[in-house]
Amino acid sequence: MAADETTTPEPGQVPLAPLPDHRNVHTPWWQELWRRHAHVITPLRARGLQCDIEFGLSTYNVRVSLPDDSYLVISPPHDPPSERPPGEPEGWIATREHPDDQTLFEVIYDSAPSNDPGAPQRPEARHGGSAQPLIEAIDHRLAQLGLLPHPVLPHETHTFPQPSRHPSRHGSSRRHRRKPPHRPDARPDFFPLRTLGASIRTARRTLPLIIGAACLTLALTGCSDEVGPAQARQTPSASTAPKPAPALSAAQARDVITRYSKINNEANADRDRRLLDTVEDGPLYAMSVSDYTETEGLPAKDREPYEAWSYDLASAKLYIPRLADGQERWFAAALSSEKGEAPSRLAVFAEQPQHKRWEMVSVVDLDSQKLPDVALDREGYATAVAANDNKQLAADADLLRTAVLDNFTTGGTNTGSKVFAPTKASKRQVKVHSDAATRFGDQGTSVFDGADNRFTDAYALKTADGGALVLFSHTHTQTDAVAHSGLQINPGKGDRAWLHDVPRMSIQYTFVCNDAATVPAKAEPSRLIGYTCARTDASGPPVPSWSHRA
Repeated sequence: MAADETTTPEPGQVPLAPLPDHRNVHTPWWQELWRRHAHVITPLRARGLQCDIEFGLSTYNVRVSLPDDSYLVISPPHDPPSERPPGEPEGWIATREHPDDQTLFEVIYDSAPSNDPGAPQRPEARHGGSAQPLIEAIDHRLAQLGLLPHPVLPHETHTFPQPSRHPSRHGSSRRHRRKPPHRPDARPDFFPLRTLGASIRTARRTLPLIIGAACLTLALTGCSDEVGPAQARQTPSASTAPKPAPALSAAQARDVITRYSKINNEANADRDRRLLDTVEDGPLYAMSVSDYTETEGLPAKDREPYEAWSYDLASAKLYIPRLADGQERWFAAALSSEKGEAPSRLAVFAEQPQHKRWEMVSVVDLDSQKLPDVALDREGYATAVAANDNKQLAADADLLRTAVLDNFTTGGTNTGSKVFAPTKASKRQVKVHSDAATRFGDQGTSVFDGADNRFTDAYALKTADGGALVLFSHTHTQTDAVAHSGLQINPGKGDRAWLHDVPRMSIQYTFVCNDAATVPAKAEPSRLIGYTCARTDASGPPVPSWSHRA
């Protein structure tokens, strides 16, 4: 395998811990990241420690599993993020964490340069980005804890590979952790700023991106809004030429949905990421994993018992496109998780040929009382159209994504108000922006910005008016910061998995979102009909007193 040719050692070599077991191991981008971090990963694997690559707020991290179910996170500096290529940072930060015990959090090594001129430098800062002192510090601490499966003996000395240098930078960014659909109205209870020992309670942080409070986990719960029934209009075929074959039959699509509900329940019950990975992919998987992470950050007594659910096949509306040979196969469905209720969300399922299975890649909770009027032919199949660079549409997915980001970052001043007609969804995004501007008064700021988006796939179906239903994804950040020293932001309990109850000077949240819009064929505004988001990461510098104590 390209990622690792030496799992089985030659005579005299130290045996290495196995590679992680997930689909990304076989992808070129993951193998390249693995190669870039080999100078850190290989010595740890020689000690019997299994490693993986994951994405944090703005950096690629090495995650190391430990025998007591705790783990190490080895990362470049986060604030400000490193500008250097992956695997070649100006310093390393290694922390030990446990999914069920937040008090276990400890900094094992930190050679990152300090941004605070008044703060004392840690002794290891002189080593910068060198890997060998990092490994030695990890060796020492894990040996103290009895968590080093295979200490490297003198006769087994393992050379430290040099960081690989490659001109390409990976634009994909985001931690593979995820949380439920970002709904800005589902933020943690309070983010109080505290000044001079007096707590200043700010209003609940409301970024309404989903409809109901119980809908935080997309398919993890069974929420739905009241949405009136709508029929996709069947339109006659205009040509007698042979038609492309549909992506799959209606019966097969229903089997895919049934399988998704079943496996999703099994995975959610135990927060089994590997099992979930067999029925979810793309932004939805990132969002679901974030929800697992948030739950694991809560004390056991605060975790709500999981309740099984399933999609109602009787009310499902299937939009199965005809696709030419060689096109990636996918279909959309309007679904409800409540029997007898009209569909309230749009889901996209895509085929994963290498695994010979279908997986849900996105889901959007709708605001409208009416489903989009998708055009169907005489046999009931939809027509897929290009989501990007489509001159027959007033806007493509890239422009829609830009407009959504503008709603958050400027309140729609630049692109949002020009691309979108005012709908419930677009108005809600604009309100999120305006509310954030005054949330903390003169005590702090809350600012939105676009972020690197790994999930650029978009899907489009022709509508009866000649336009299209376009389903796409975006990523944005929200940064809360105190106005001056003497103030601090106290993370909410929902952020514990990322922020460990440590007071911060600022916190940057990352959100992954799925969006749905109807786009006309002529030069008229598009309509944002729904969006669903999840916070997938949070980080920020601790207050100076806490940093010095750490």
